[in-house]
Amino acid sequence: MLLELKRLLSLYYNKLYNHILAAPPGSLQLTGVLGLAALVLAYYQLRRDDAPSSGASAAQRRHRAQQQAAGLNGGGHGATAAAAAAAGGRLAPGSSAVAAAAAKAGADAAGGSSGRQQELSGHPLSIERRVRSKLSGVRKVTISTLGPLTEEWSSSDLQDGANLRNEAAELLRELCACADTYVITQVQDDVGQAVVTGALEAAGLVGSQPGQLKPHRLLFCSTLDGKVSIVRQLEPDLHIDGSAKTIEDLKRFMPQLLHVVQTGSAAAAQGSPNVASSSSLQAFFS
Repeated sequence: MLLELKRLLSLYYNKLYNHILAAPPGSLQLTGVLGLAALVLAYYQLRRDDAPSSGASAAQRRHRAQQQAAGLNGGGHGATAAAAAAAGGRLAPGSSAVAAAAAKAGADAAGGSSGRQQELSGHPLSIERRVRSKLSGVRKVTISTLGPLTEEWSSSDLQDGANLRNEAAELLRELCACADTYVITQVQDDVGQAVVTGALEAAGLVGSQPGQLKPHRLLFCSTLDGKVSIVRQLEPDLHIDGSAKTIEDLKRFMPQLLHVVQTGSAAAAQGSPNVASSSSLQAFFS
């Protein structure tokens, strides 16, 4: 019975379709039974047009089901991606972004895990990791040359030359790489300024490349009060200095201070919560 009904509908559909195509434009009024027939015609035409698309959608659904089965059997996302690549070189919409996010999360987790494993196993962290760990949340740093960076502790010592500490060059590069860093030097005259500039340039520390101190951030002053004024104007998150007087003058205004203490001298501002002390930059970042 159902087959006979389908055959009659198909026959009627073909006759109606040919009749409408052969009729002159405007000669048929689509009302009553004829309008209903036109609706049936449109419905069948729509079903006919959608048939390939529906078949393709069914094929896509089967294909995705096969991919998911392959992923489960082959070990998760990697196998699913491999199956998709073998089938057509494409992943489902959004899957590439998900895969990229998963890969990044895995890399970050691996990096953090590696750092923690290094700490727990007693292996020393790289200078880069140590500096970034200490400067977490610090965006701007000012550092006095005398003491922290050079073996000279006073401006008068610069008349004989400037000698960078062994670890200073590498630490300054890392400071410049992870924060806006300014180097401030108290000098007596142009000779001291030229000596300090020459020492930093000879070590490759001044320039516009990553890890270098930008030339306009190499600053000079002639007095300790002038240095204090410069630091207060720059408003750093951390100031590093070898002068106990400078640390005392700045402790009320700076969020963090590091006093690099000269051998035989006492640390400044002891008991102040925002002041730390160390025998050297290397010791502080170790």
